[in-house]
Amino acid sequence: MPTAGANACGLPHRHVALRHEQHLTYADPLRRLVMARRVVWAKLESMAEFARSHAPGAESEFYQAMQSAAEAGDVSTLMGVEGAATVKHFATLGSLYARTSGFVFDRRTRQPPLDEPNALMSLAYTLAQSHATQLALRAGLDVQIGFLHAIQRDRESLALDLLEPARAELDAWVHGLLARPARIEPAMFTQGQDGSVTLTKEGRGLFYPAWYRDGYRIALQPMRQLLAGMLDGLRRARCSDDVVGCD
Repeated sequence: MPTAGANACGLPHRHVALRHEQHLTYADPLRRLVMARRVVWAKLESMAEFARSHAPGAESEFYQAMQSAAEAGDVSTLMGVEGAATVKHFATLGSLYARTSGFVFDRRTRQPPLDEPNALMSLAYTLAQSHATQLALRAGLDVQIGFLHAIQRDRESLALDLLEPARAELDAWVHGLLARPARIEPAMFTQGQDGSVTLTKEGRGLFYPAWYRDGYRIALQPMRQLLAGMLDGLRRARCSDDVVGCD
């Protein structure tokens, strides 16, 4: 039975003005671009920090990308900047694996993941996206209306937006699981006929306790920070519109 104060989708009525502003922002190309930049800047900052820690000097490329993002005239161009920077990030990640572990990471693969690092990265991203969904819903937002990620049927675009700045931090966390002695080993993965690589029961017995001990906390911090910035932007827009009220 639906709880009092909630609509059929489980979204609190008291947040209807905020969701209305979210929809208006998405519908306005300029306002959507401003919000999408928040997502990309947060992701680029996270990748810059990763580079600073593991390839000192390489972080300057990500700061340059932030400038390019600031100059992007539309979301499509912005996504191009983000995509190019992500390629550089994965190259840095591949070099790190080559130096520090017995695992190989050549490139990002998904659906299916084709090596052990990709398998754990996909799993970590999926788990973190579930937390992102809960953050968005608790804030009273429509989880299907993102800003960097466009509306798409059966996709939680806002959760994907919130996930972006957590990805590089999760990449570092996964690398730590695979690089430490006596942790997850190559024998704890299996390969399917389609080339997909997955954890065995033994591997899951190591991964999930580590996730619930510290992995999810690593993901939550950047997602919360981005969400706070989004909410501030939406509330400021709502007050300036003076259409649905500002309280």
